[in-house]
Amino acid sequence: MKRYITIACLFILQQASAQNTFSITGKTVNIKDSSKIFLTYAINGKMMTDSAFVENGKYTFTGKLTSIQLVRLRSVQPKENLNQQIIDHYNSYTLFLDTSHVTLTSQDALSNTVTSGSSLQHDYELYYNNMMLLYKKMAPNNMRYQELQKTMQITKMREVRVVLDSLKNEEAAIVSQYVKAHPASPVALFAVREYNRNYSAPAAEVQTLYQQLDTSLYSMDIAKELRVQMDLNKTFEVGSTAKNFSMSDTAGKKYQLSDFKGKYVLLDFWASWCSPCRQQMPFIIRAFNLYKDKNFTVVCVSIDNAEKGWRKAIIEDKTGVFTQLSDLKGSKNEAATLYGIHFIPQNFLIGPNGNIIAKNLHDIELEDKLKDIL
Repeated sequence: MKRYITIACLFILQQASAQNTFSITGKTVNIKDSSKIFLTYAINGKMMTDSAFVENGKYTFTGKLTSIQLVRLRSVQPKENLNQQIIDHYNSYTLFLDTSHVTLTSQDALSNTVTSGSSLQHDYELYYNNMMLLYKKMAPNNMRYQELQKTMQITKMREVRVVLDSLKNEEAAIVSQYVKAHPASPVALFAVREYNRNYSAPAAEVQTLYQQLDTSLYSMDIAKELRVQMDLNKTFEVGSTAKNFSMSDTAGKKYQLSDFKGKYVLLDFWASWCSPCRQQMPFIIRAFNLYKDKNFTVVCVSIDNAEKGWRKAIIEDKTGVFTQLSDLKGSKNEAATLYGIHFIPQNFLIGPNGNIIAKNLHDIELEDKLKDIL
């Protein structure tokens, strides 16, 4: 299931290496003076956070950018700070910053903002508003699913999944319709990249969407990055051969993935600090117990860099029955790099012949897939 994360989410669409000065002038109505506005953006790949106080109904930001990009503004009331603030869409605003100067006029809250000076903001809001309508439909179902997940109410989870899968198809339709209507807009390129970040998006579908974009967008850095990820997706598409690697377990014993050839293997990428990863473990344990006598095993690769945290999580989650591997290189984990892992949890179900059977089977999906093939 896709997790929708909106905190400090920023996507860069680079057009030139030179830095250009930008300025944002904000005007507020019924937003308290002394409220603090935070601006999050990136420069040369580094995340930047700036802040300004609302004074006499106004605030300003200036800075330098090398690219068109999506930036996030958030308001924090007096005596609160960025970490204390409850994150919601009411006190935030997302801006497609594509010109040197923009003016934002906000009534009551940042979410109710009118922008002037940005030629792409209207395009972006067409896409964003459609997605928000979908997310609002998804939200209660996601919450219901997560509650059922905590107590592993499998039958009811399956019922909710039917609804969520239908909504996921709506997401694909929104992206497709937007790309067809605005093929030359950088927002369309952003939409394809965002959809590709959904690890259940079929590689062929993403490829088709990309080919529908105007070729004038292909020189942008985000397009180049997207092509790299698309190539990786094709490399590890269902039916392709899983790449071999070597790594040590908690006792220092070396394993190769090829050591498990002849078995059905779930190759799971996780980390001790990743809550969604650890929420998956009871479901993986359940599937393991059901099918371990039918030639099924689990190989976990942690992208931790601290051995203590890695070992502690294995004990707490009772996953010592799995083959637990790590090189303790964190995000530079060699297996994760080999498999193009940029976010977790992710997994691959590998058949006895070493070919990938399925990808990113989460919660009840793993058990259901194993039931079909074993």
